Amino acid sequence: MRSRVSLVLSFAITTTILLTAATTMFAQCPYSNKGSSNTSSAGGNSDVNAASSAQVVHHTSDATFKKDVLEAKQPVLVDFYATWCGPCQRLSPVIESISKSYSGKVSVFKVDVDKNPKLAERYGITSIPSIKIFKKGKLVDSTIGLLSESQLKDKVDKLL
Repeated sequence: MRSRVSLVLSFAITTTILLTAATTMFAQCPYSNKGSSNTSSAGGNSDVNAASSAQVVHHTSDATFKKDVLEAKQPVLVDFYATWCGPCQRLSPVIESISKSYSGKVSVFKVDVDKNPKLAERYGITSIPSIKIFKKGKLVDSTIGLLSESQLKDKVDKLL
């Protein structure tokens, strides 16, 4: 009987410690919703960054991907992401900067993989963030994981 009580007590203490640690980490996370300055929107085809930029990052979806990306006249960079993904959030300012830097030369879209599972499956998205670059409707480059702004600019420059 005593060992069962010890086991239950040990489990309760461990659970409490883990929950406390997780809550503390979430509260300190710069990407949590509490006081977040993240301007990304969950809706389809809506602006992600501030309206003051020269070009905005748009969202595309299963329904609009063909028109937005595959039928585009200029190269298109697509960021496959999820709202809960920390590395995706860290990549977001880089994507916004690329959008501004290449305004008029490259279109930039984001795809929420949780809301658009067909697209994620079609393009083999198994890890995020995942960047796909299209030119004339064809996939020409693909990267998984975080990239610096200079690394991403190098990829885009090769297409122009």
